[in-house]
Amino acid sequence: MDREFDSSLLHPQASRTFPSDLLAVVALAIVSGIVVHFPGSTLALPRALLALVYVLLLPGYAFVSALFPRRGPCLLDRTNDSKFALLERFALSVAASIILVTFVGFLVVLSPVLLSATPLIVGLTVVTIGTSILAHVRRRTLPAAERFEISTDGIRARVADSLGWERNFETVINVVLVLS
Repeated sequence: MDREFDSSLLHPQASRTFPSDLLAVVALAIVSGIVVHFPGSTLALPRALLALVYVLLLPGYAFVSALFPRRGPCLLDRTNDSKFALLERFALSVAASIILVTFVGFLVVLSPVLLSATPLIVGLTVVTIGTSILAHVRRRTLPAAERFEISTDGIRARVADSLGWERNFETVINVVLVLS
């Protein structure tokens, strides 16, 4: 086990910085849990879409992030194509979410708590936040160059390049947000 020591682990800011993808997962889990638990009659479609993301993606993404904290090649063809690696993570996230939702459901059924939506929502949120924290801890033990991360700048650049908006991306996004 000949690993180099990552001096960024000693930096206090490095230990406090929670990765943006995991922070988004935790925030979405909390918001989704609240929105799904307290139904609103006028927001049926957005609530259903948020519930699907909450059940079919978030727990699995956090779990897959905890299992695979390292940046790596595509699992299928061993290329360094990050686009396919992200697709694999997404597919694994959906499969893991189905397994985790089933597991939480079994725990709720076997517990003395009355079977209702509340224990399921709380259980999923706890699993999602717990595995996100575990993923953060596992990523933090790796050297910075080996950590998996989703770069928001990279996503912004890909979208801007594909749509031909090299310079005015923020302006277009602001206009879309105002219009929506």
